[in-house]
Amino acid sequence: MFSLVTTLILHNYSLRAMKHNYLEKMSFGIYLGWICVATIANFTTVLINFKWDVFGFSESVWTIIMITIGIMIGALVTNVLKNPFVALVIIWAFLGIFLKRSLDEIPITNIIYALYFGIGFLFLIFVFTLKQFVLSIGKLNNLKDIY
Repeated sequence: MFSLVTTLILHNYSLRAMKHNYLEKMSFGIYLGWICVATIANFTTVLINFKWDVFGFSESVWTIIMITIGIMIGALVTNVLKNPFVALVIIWAFLGIFLKRSLDEIPITNIIYALYFGIGFLFLIFVFTLKQFVLSIGKLNNLKDIY
């Protein structure tokens, strides 16, 4: 999993400077986003299976920590790679967690609030990065019109 994430990050980084293949940038951004989500989910599953309780935190605190890690990874990767679709996938995953947790008999409000924050924060980053993405498409089209 680590080598796949590394390869995707390097490939997305090389796409960052390329302004001619937006479909490739979009598809690899979505793929990288899902691999990041899967990596966080797998890491969480390993911690649960080993009953890792080093600091004595409750399950809800660990959930909020993992949500925070997802927010940080999403924000960092989206900004560094200039690929808004990474953030979009993490928002999608957070919405799925939100829907699942909000339908619980006794929803844990701290987790719900952390998801609200994560979805909102990543949405702002998505919109800002998408704006840059769309503007770069427009600049490229104007250059084609000149030649």
